[in-house]
Amino acid sequence: MKRNMIKPFEMDAKTLEETLSTATPADFSTCYRVDWGTSRGQGKRVGGMVTGAMSSGPRGKKIYRKTFGKLPEEESSEISQYPAWDQVRYLRARGSGWGHEDAMYITLAYSEARENDTEPHEELLGIYKRNNLIT
Repeated sequence: MKRNMIKPFEMDAKTLEETLSTATPADFSTCYRVDWGTSRGQGKRVGGMVTGAMSSGPRGKKIYRKTFGKLPEEESSEISQYPAWDQVRYLRARGSGWGHEDAMYITLAYSEARENDTEPHEELLGIYKRNNLIT
């Protein structure tokens, strides 16, 4: 993945949306396998009661996906507090080549646009101006 040298606020709204829609959130995920074993075992009667091995826990080999597996811990813990649609927007921004800070600004802009019923690009410009990143 190459780094995007153009800042998101420098793009027009259509180009920004096209850039984000072509990125895949799966670029930062990792998969791992857990073998839960094959048998449930038998419970034993102790004093008239059955104890042990009577649950319906997972069995066999299962594959799990860690959504933010390739991100540093501090970045993944920060974005994991957001709703799922914002997490996807963040991962698409990261997949487009922007760093953590720009991806967070994009996520915040789309979130504020949803709440204020405005255009995301206008919100993005406002966020950059409030943080004194552009004049």
